[in-house]
Amino acid sequence: MPFPRFLPLLLAYVAVVVPGHAQGDSQAKQIDALVSGYVAAELFSGNVLVVRGDEVVFRKSYGLANRELCVPNDEGTKFRIGSLTKQFTAVLILQLVQEGKLKLAGTLAEYLEWFPAESGRRVTIQQLLGHTSGLPNYTLDVAALDDVRTHELTPEEFARRHCVRAPEFEPGSRFAYCNTGYFLLGVVIETVTKESFGAVLRERILDPAGMKDSGLDDPQRILPGRAAGYSYGCDGYENAEFIDAGAAYLSAGCMYSTSGDLWRWDKALRGDKLLSLELRAQRITPGLGNYGCGVYVNRVPDAAGTGTTTIVGHNGSLYGFTANLTRWVEEDILVVLLDNTRAWERGNPENIGAGIVAILRGKEPEPLVRSLKVELTERAGTASGEELAHLYRKLKSEGATCDLSGADVLLNNLGYHLLQSGRTADALALLRCASEEFPTRDYVWDSLGEALVRDGQLDAARASFTRALELAPGNANARAWLEKLEQGER
Repeated sequence: MPFPRFLPLLLAYVAVVVPGHAQGDSQAKQIDALVSGYVAAELFSGNVLVVRGDEVVFRKSYGLANRELCVPNDEGTKFRIGSLTKQFTAVLILQLVQEGKLKLAGTLAEYLEWFPAESGRRVTIQQLLGHTSGLPNYTLDVAALDDVRTHELTPEEFARRHCVRAPEFEPGSRFAYCNTGYFLLGVVIETVTKESFGAVLRERILDPAGMKDSGLDDPQRILPGRAAGYSYGCDGYENAEFIDAGAAYLSAGCMYSTSGDLWRWDKALRGDKLLSLELRAQRITPGLGNYGCGVYVNRVPDAAGTGTTTIVGHNGSLYGFTANLTRWVEEDILVVLLDNTRAWERGNPENIGAGIVAILRGKEPEPLVRSLKVELTERAGTASGEELAHLYRKLKSEGATCDLSGADVLLNNLGYHLLQSGRTADALALLRCASEEFPTRDYVWDSLGEALVRDGQLDAARASFTRALELAPGNANARAWLEKLEQGER
């Protein structure tokens, strides 16, 4: 889903844990330097755990679990892990398959009698696990999430309302990441076991794996050590938008955990405690989209550069949080990254994991790529619109040193923010830059039109709104403003 304006960036009270030899100590220092660079650049705030074999190579906490109370993250801090939940859901399904209570080839219609038969007979459990069901993704529907905010619904009630639309393509024909499928898998689990998803998760995975600091996120529950979630807006860090993750995402993304518990999870997956050898292999067999059961499975160049190695992992992102759990299989390396500032919105936390593995391979990690969102936001409080536009063009000319993806939306949003803050001249300068850099984006011309109205340049505003409508005839805001201007309103 870009922060004293900034609180202290590096409050790390958990010591680095390193092997007792020179190479390990050197690598730990390099990893700390790598991560600290990302923290200083506002691209990470949270916990890092690196394990090779059965040995902790590096463990450290960065930043604040609660920025208002200045509480630092520590080893026991609990983070929302978003879509990492899908790994747990997939294992629960495979356990039920192992016990003969489900079939991977079984259809939704076999397990959910209320699911529309025409679709339910076409979609299998295997397709739900592998994101090939074709079902529409309910999390893209604003009405579905608003429903959670305004009504108390059981998982089945929510699924009946928002997860029953017909497939958008032939099930099994292609990959399309879909939270709907994993929410329905949770409902299947509840239906087959006649227990709540949380109870099944606790009985079948968390307790056997010794994961005492993990569970389903419940906003009403007092949970010691729970991190607050933050996003990075036009004024810097701010409290993330709230949603009841258990109600909204259930088996698709409602869990919290710690770095230590996720290591316990990884260890349990590699033994016989949770799944048979055959189903463990099934779990990490890639299908379409290089997706297995709750995890991506990819082949990448190995340390020597002469062959390949397997990476099994997944990301999670949810209202203020970003999580990444990745295992380099043949090299026996596990990297856990838990962040409470939704870092993916302004950078790619996977770069941290890749850099850590490079260090463990004895190689130089790729240089840090700065965030355009951070670079502009940090200066927006004091710099003029002209200065911000000049900085954008300078960073653009420098190329790979700064991530420019999403620049059109950022320039538009920051310009509109300046307008709403009463800085009309600065807004005009930045929005003019946006219209020059991205002349085919209707929303840029729409925002520029509003700034021109505020500045009294009505003819120019009409031309800007007209351009927005030419690019997007459905732009209701531009149309409404043109009607106002025709009627002499402002």
